Amino acid sequence: MVMAEAARRKDKALFELAANRFKRHVEAAWDPLYVGVFRSLNHVDKNIRLVDKVLWAQEEVLIGSLLASERTGWKWAKDWFIKMCNYVHDKWPLTKHGYSL
Repeated sequence: MVMAEAARRKDKALFELAANRFKRHVEAAWDPLYVGVFRSLNHVDKNIRLVDKVLWAQEEVLIGSLLASERTGWKWAKDWFIKMCNYVHDKWPLTKHGYSL
């Protein structure tokens, strides 16, 4: 939401700050073994995480990375969007609702 507000205000410095912090959070939440993002990192020093995967968290990565990619063209944002899009289509398929790619 901060990136969206920065874009609305045409505040490039705020947008870049928010996007870089978003990137850091996505990288910290990414599960390299089973893929997807964890819901929560409750305690950094003790490495206590909620390791369930909820769709809304994956959607936040899709929205943020798409916004960053379309506004800046940054490769990392496009790469995260593609990675997350593939994961969501794989783990939350809509084929049972008649949707196909």
